[in-house]
Amino acid sequence: MPSASHQQTHDIFKLDPGLIVRVLRDCFGLTIPNVQQITEVDTDHSTKVTVRQSDTVLRLTTDEGDLITVIEPQGAKDNAKPASWCWYVAKLHNKYERCRVELLVVCHDENAANWASKPIGVRGLTGRWVMPVRPLVLGPDNTPRILDPATASQDPHMAVLSALNHRRDRNITDILDALGGGLRKLEDSDLADQIAEFLEDGLGISSAGEHWRKIMDTWEVRWTSKSAQERWRRAEAQGQAMGKAEGKAEGKAEERAEMVLRILGHREISITQEQFDRILACRDLKQLDRWADEALDARDIDDLS
Repeated sequence: MPSASHQQTHDIFKLDPGLIVRVLRDCFGLTIPNVQQITEVDTDHSTKVTVRQSDTVLRLTTDEGDLITVIEPQGAKDNAKPASWCWYVAKLHNKYERCRVELLVVCHDENAANWASKPIGVRGLTGRWVMPVRPLVLGPDNTPRILDPATASQDPHMAVLSALNHRRDRNITDILDALGGGLRKLEDSDLADQIAEFLEDGLGISSAGEHWRKIMDTWEVRWTSKSAQERWRRAEAQGQAMGKAEGKAEGKAEERAEMVLRILGHREISITQEQFDRILACRDLKQLDRWADEALDARDIDDLS
């Protein structure tokens, strides 16, 4: 079952189909002809003997012909995926009168993005490429960090994508603060409600998700739409459910990971983004306690076992 983060990553393009044009243009420098229409098309590419289904497929009708864009979130390395991606590209190219096809792989994790960026496809004799497929990979390194509330207000859906793709970034709180400020500026309260709820679901139970909930809790006016009211009811129910053992363990691990990072920051010990992500993702309470103890006397990050 796809995670909430996975689901929200491609659903954001359904909320705002025009986002795909801005991503292709602004993040990859591609020249997109004038777009007349964008429609969502069937994601089922199965045959009688093979089941294949992509996440989201958009058809861009432009002045220079149609462009099919397959959007695939990818959370981690999966050696079975390239074969499916080749299938999607070939099937859609044939189904839609041999029109142009782009495959956009969206990764929140830098390691997954690096893996997805490597050449994929079908090889023949002596390793010769028979059908190479080169996806466009949108990862933390080429997703813009939107840190200005005015920019977030102008393009809130891009700001949401920025928050989702940088959810493990050490500066995620700045990105969320900018998005919160941007939503305050929106005249369309229903859209603000929708985005606030959407992002909360996407961030889930995480330090970033907790920060986002705190931002919303400090706002003077509660959301008034039906979806927002339901979100508040869910939040209350979630707060009660956090008493369960699994929720407690997850919460304790995140708290201790953040404590380790605070100690390192207070002692001005430099760490890389990879080390930051490793500490934040750790769920071994004993390991986190050991790191916390070692951080108190460490001279540099290498002193942590």
